[in-house]
Amino acid sequence: MQERQPAADGAEALFDSWSREDPARSRPLSAALVNVDRFGRVNQRLGTRGGDRAIAAISRLLADLIRKDRGYDRLARAGGETFLLLFGDTGPHSALTALERVRQTIEATTFDDEGA
Repeated sequence: MQERQPAADGAEALFDSWSREDPARSRPLSAALVNVDRFGRVNQRLGTRGGDRAIAAISRLLADLIRKDRGYDRLARAGGETFLLLFGDTGPHSALTALERVRQTIEATTFDDEGA
């Protein structure tokens, strides 16, 4: 009887899934960590529950910004206010262009937490 491996969580599961899809490791994969600057101020101002709501809102925004119609673009929370973005079948130049678009969108977004 073959022992079953435990399921991978978060980023590990994303990399595992990618490696199963590309066993020859011939397709490009770009990864980036997105960190929310000065997030401690949000927690101080809104409290931890408000901070949790802000992280959830940022996560939804990031998920909306990645491609869903093709390829292997994925989002995982790396911890705290840091997210991992994977861009499958994407080289570094194209990934950088996509990340700049993500950065500009987040910068231009206003988050409203009950008027705060």
